[in-house]
Amino acid sequence: MKIGVMTYREKPTIPQIDWIGKNKFGFVDLSMEPPCATAEAMDPKKIRLLLKKYDLGMTGHTSPHLPFTHLHKEIRDAASKELKKYLVFLHKVGSPNMNIHSPFKDRIDPRKAIEHYSELLDVVMPLARKYKIKVMLENWLNTDEYIRFYRGIFKRYPKLKLHLDIGHCYLRPKKDMVSWFLKNYGDRIEHVHFSDNLGRKDNHYALGEGAVPWLKTIRLLKKYGYDGTITLETFFMRGKRRQNAFLYSRNKLLKWWGNC
Repeated sequence: MKIGVMTYREKPTIPQIDWIGKNKFGFVDLSMEPPCATAEAMDPKKIRLLLKKYDLGMTGHTSPHLPFTHLHKEIRDAASKELKKYLVFLHKVGSPNMNIHSPFKDRIDPRKAIEHYSELLDVVMPLARKYKIKVMLENWLNTDEYIRFYRGIFKRYPKLKLHLDIGHCYLRPKKDMVSWFLKNYGDRIEHVHFSDNLGRKDNHYALGEGAVPWLKTIRLLKKYGYDGTITLETFFMRGKRRQNAFLYSRNKLLKWWGNC
């Protein structure tokens, strides 16, 4: 199991990667979002040098706000163009994978969402194969509509990987979503996110500061044989944004992982 940290879009990326390396994390989860972390704002050569300096791995995290299901095709096409730009950038920095987010909405029409994401993936997946980058879908909500969306899109794209966000699994769930994803798509898990919340909002709290049952969750991951990369998406500690939320969460995770 390898633990990494996600960079934060509101601050320059290079100093964050330097901090991640100095604190001996295993990889960088590179957030690619405005204002400070767009493809235009970051220098791939500088990033590669830092990754090499600290022997850091990499995973690519794209913006959840790209409107892949927008009513207007011109806007969907613009979102697709932006995603392709991310893909080229991640190829330059040597990332083995890139996530895309499920529709970032409270309600969806699963049939239309599958249609629009198919429109996107038909363009992105061939380019990703060319660059040898795995595309992974990050889960969002847990309603019946979203479950139909997950089933439909994974059935249609057998090569699509799963980016399992544990915090999202506990947002107003109607069932044990961690078990559901592991049972149905455990062999597709490429990457995992850990953050805590209180069950209503995606709070991104440090581990142990919310209501996520971590020991149960870790036991499930280990039962299904997961021992890969885990990003700490834990930006907040005791209600405030703090870098030591990452260090605190890493200590918690190592302790729990060893005890399960």
